[in-house]
Amino acid sequence: MSVTIVTREGRRITAETALEVVSEMNQRALIGEPDAWRYMHALAKRIRAVTGEFVRTGSADEFLSDLEGAGFITIEELPGLSGDAPRGGGTARADDEHALPTDEAEASADAGGDQ
Repeated sequence: MSVTIVTREGRRITAETALEVVSEMNQRALIGEPDAWRYMHALAKRIRAVTGEFVRTGSADEFLSDLEGAGFITIEELPGLSGDAPRGGGTARADDEHALPTDEAEASADAGGDQ
């Protein structure tokens, strides 16, 4: 099953997994990043700075779901949205070459850490 989103501009992106959708978003972006993981983190950071909305970046699925919740995209098809099947994408692990700090850790560090 594939993943389909529609951007605010009306552009439709369809791919096999949520991570592939994010990769395609990155390729189409005015401000692209070297890979999908860095793109998610950079976009989430810009959204947070401009709108105050928190966008999770632990997986491509969470990222797309939060973008939809914030009104940036519409998800037309995402397997497992109802919770009965796993979605595409994946999570960054500490041993993953693309692993970046989570937004929660970054937000905590920005706020002065654990107080």
